[in-house]
Amino acid sequence: MFIKPLVSKETAREAFLEKRGFFRKPVLERVELVYLPYYVFTVEVSLPENREVHLGLDGIEGVFSFFNPKVELAEESPGEAFDFILPPGEAEKKALEEYRWMVIREGIRKKSPPEVKEVRERKQVKYPYWVGYYRRVERYDFKMIDAVSGGFAGIKMRRVLLKAFEGKR
Repeated sequence: MFIKPLVSKETAREAFLEKRGFFRKPVLERVELVYLPYYVFTVEVSLPENREVHLGLDGIEGVFSFFNPKVELAEESPGEAFDFILPPGEAEKKALEEYRWMVIREGIRKKSPPEVKEVRERKQVKYPYWVGYYRRVERYDFKMIDAVSGGFAGIKMRRVLLKAFEGKR
């Protein structure tokens, strides 16, 4: 399943072209839509009442995030989609471990540690990102925009994309 992008190519292009800082602006060569693989886990947690939490973990390096379950899904994608590298069992273990540490830190502040009860659902989806490729004076570079939220992706996601391209060779 593919998540439909909410940010258009034109909006992404405008964001990539915004002037930042005082330095000479790099030349935007092209913009493309890519889909990174994600594992999504729906977990039941007690805080002291029970509730569901949706955890996401990319299927390449295992970068943890929270996942919005109210996204629109599609069967096909207009961009390049990368394959999963991280095995599902390892991904689930890593997602639960990351979340447990967050829960423990929160519980220490609140004096009542929440408990992770069970994983209710496991899904594999492809998540969209806009990638802008730049030509600088002596090198090439790229930036990524989350095609659902519209925010720029951080250094961890840049590393994930590089590893995804490396796996394509």
